[in-house]
This record gives sequence, C-alpha cells and structure tokens, in this order.
Amino acid sequence: MYSPGAYNRVLQVTPSGIRAQSAMEYLMTYGWAILVIAVVLGILFQLGVFGGANLAPKAKSGSCIVQKTSVSTALEGMCQGELPQFVATVSGSGEMKLNNPAGFPIGTQPMSIFAWIETSNTGRQNIFAYGPCNTAQLVFFAVDNGRIEVDFCGDSTNPGPTIDNGAWHFVGFTIAGGTTAVTFYVDGQAYPSSVGTVPNIAGGTYANVINNNAGVNGYQGCCLFYGEIANVQLYNATLSPAEANALYLEGIGGAPVKPQNIVGWWPLNGDVNDYSGNNNNGQNLGVGYSSSWASAYTAP
Repeated sequence: MYSPGAYNRVLQVTPSGIRAQSAMEYLMTYGWAILVIAVVLGILFQLGVFGGANLAPKAKSGSCIVQKTSVSTALEGMCQGELPQFVATVSGSGEMKLNNPAGFPIGTQPMSIFAWIETSNTGRQNIFAYGPCNTAQLVFFAVDNGRIEVDFCGDSTNPGPTIDNGAWHFVGFTIAGGTTAVTFYVDGQAYPSSVGTVPNIAGGTYANVINNNAGVNGYQGCCLFYGEIANVQLYNATLSPAEANALYLEGIGGAPVKPQNIVGWWPLNGDVNDYSGNNNNGQNLGVGYSSSWASAYTAP
C-alpha cells in the first residue's frame, strides 16, 4: 500500500547514500595514485630536491666584487651570500694557475686562507700553494688523507682536524705574523696548532689553486685534488675566530669579511677570475664546473 511517509524517507536517505557511494568509488579509483604521488614527494624531499640549497637564488660569476680606490674599499653588487651557479670540479688533472701573483703575504707577515671543498678521494690533495719550495718558503695548504694541514715546505703543522669525503666543508687556517701559532678551521670551529719555526714566505712568480701539475718548484705533479672547490679567499691578515665563524655562517657564496685585507678572492663560480680588486686572475688548466653541486650542500 502506498505510504507517503515511506516515500519521504526514501527521498531523504537515497541522496546521501549516493554521495557516500560516489566518494568511495573516487577513493578506490584515485587513492592509489594519490598514495604513489605522496611516496614520490617524500622520496624527493629526502633527496633534498626541495631543499633550500636547490631552491635558493643563484648568483652568477662576478655578482659581488671588491672595489678598491685610493680612498676607500667596499663590496659592490649582490653580496648577501647568494649561492653560486657553479663550483669548480676536478678529477686529479685540472688546476688554476696564477702568474706573478701580487700582494700575497710574504716574509713573516700574517695570513689567512679559506675555501669550501668537497673531496671525493683520499691521499694528499692540494687546495692552495704559492712561493718557491727550493728556498723553503712555500705555503702549501692541503688535505692529507682527510686531515687539514699547512706545510711551509717541509715544516708542517701538527696534525690538523679531519673531514669526511662526499660532504661540503669550510676549511682554512690563519697564522699570526712573526709567530709559529697556526689555527685551523673546519666549519667555523677553531683548532689551535703550531709550526716548528716561524715561516718566511717568498712571493715567487707562481701560485696555484687546486693541484700542482705545472708545478710550484719541488711539488710538480704532487697532491692531485679530486672533488669540488669554491670560494677560495686569501687575506694578508690573521682573521679572528669570530671573523672566521662569520665567514662560515655566510655559506658557500659568502663575501670577504675583511675587504680591506683580501688579496685574492676566487669564487670559482664558472671562471678563475680574482674578484678581490687585485687582478690576480688565474689560468684555467683543465678545471671544469658543476651546476649540480647543491644537492650535496647543506647551508650552515
């Protein structure tokens, strides 16, 4: 028998049932696709694809330079620590050579050398060197089986701190003028050390960043670098621990913390030019450049 109440109940229940059934069918149809997308996104996040180093703006070579005049020294351009577009990449055969370097610390003057490196091999690997070794007046800054060291042509420092392969590290050393006191730095942390005698560095007519294939006297073909390197800075002053840490915290694209004392600045962001204002440009002898370096870089 016809019952208006029953009919009304059917009208009230049926639409919601249809909606529930449609929602279930939607989930059954697209649920696996949504799950797969979520898993893929999770993997990409784990790999750092969406990390800040990959998404941050990249500065092109020469974006920030030091301008020196007779009355002032100042940084100009994009100097806020933007990430570089490229870093130098070496597999044991390339080097950056400097002819007749000007303004480098000599004698017993203070100095500081810093760089960002990511090594991919063991053994002794050169980061920066200058001066004639045959007169025991060479500065030789290197990684020796994972240990940071500086060698003044045979008069090496005590064993320095260690770093691991496959990761970016900020490394450097300072030496106070006329002393034997050396301080190493790894990722902003200071490691005091010493050298046997007070270094007496000669200027020489040759220097290099990365390797020694053409050869600082006595070191030809020695200590080949394997990995990536960026933002090499040479100062004619002893940076303080606070200044060294500030340089580290600027990150791999950091500008010099003491522009008035920078004598060589090679970002290696696609070229071997010196942006310190001293025109110590390099020759590229087989050095390549990588644009995918940021996947291994973690900002301080």
